[in-house]
Amino acid sequence: MSILATDDQHVGHHLWPRVRRWIAVLVVALTFAALLAAGGAWLGWRSAPALPGDRQARELVAAFVPGMSVDAADRNDMIFGSADPQVGELIGGVDEYDPGWVSLYAAWPGPDIAAARVALDQGGWETREDPATGAVTARRDSLELSVYSDGVIFHRPEPALVPMLALIGWGGGLLLGGWVALRFSRRSQPSQARFLARTGTVLLLLCTIEVTVGLLLPWPAPTPPDGPSALWEPYMSMLVRPFALAGLLCWVLAGVLRWSPRAARSTREWTHFLFG
Repeated sequence: MSILATDDQHVGHHLWPRVRRWIAVLVVALTFAALLAAGGAWLGWRSAPALPGDRQARELVAAFVPGMSVDAADRNDMIFGSADPQVGELIGGVDEYDPGWVSLYAAWPGPDIAAARVALDQGGWETREDPATGAVTARRDSLELSVYSDGVIFHRPEPALVPMLALIGWGGGLLLGGWVALRFSRRSQPSQARFLARTGTVLLLLCTIEVTVGLLLPWPAPTPPDGPSALWEPYMSMLVRPFALAGLLCWVLAGVLRWSPRAARSTREWTHFLFG
């Protein structure tokens, strides 16, 4: 019995490091996959059509939202971004992130949503109703609008290229990440490089999970006046973006230390000088 127990302990002692190594390779591969999937989605959104001009938007409202009087109008033509980004947003992230919009606000008492849906259906639009708010979203060709209690808002619909390029990026990132992780783990590397690589992976973990889930599971339909979401939004979100940037920086530094003997030697010298 003691011999069997000793053999089990021996097998477990040698098996666990291999299991741990492959888990680490998988996590790194998924992290790369999430990054490249986000990049693919971003690239796909570059094919999004232009928003309607103010005049065209008013004409569409007059045609398909009977009796609505426009009180004010506003627009944002940027595709998930800001025309004048602030340093704090670039580092700390943003609270609102959307694909651009044209909003026409209704004078009291607001639009007749039921009548608008009938008119949109008759006009050849594909409509759906949000059960929680009663708002109606309609799409025709490359144009999407939502009729809700405060008025009408036009959004860019998600281009067909987005999911395709995101999946291509995810698959390519999975292969690239697995290859990099295996190369990184096969040879000995400076302890600083290992620490930075692990730290970077942990800092990016939340974004990796959110992007992977967002890619593999269908997104719920947005509630007007919200528009479609961006797959890469977790990397831009307030309070999360600083961790993502720090994680990427750790990865870059780990790569430099891993594949640059001169940098690794300088790091060891500085570490010895600072800490003895």
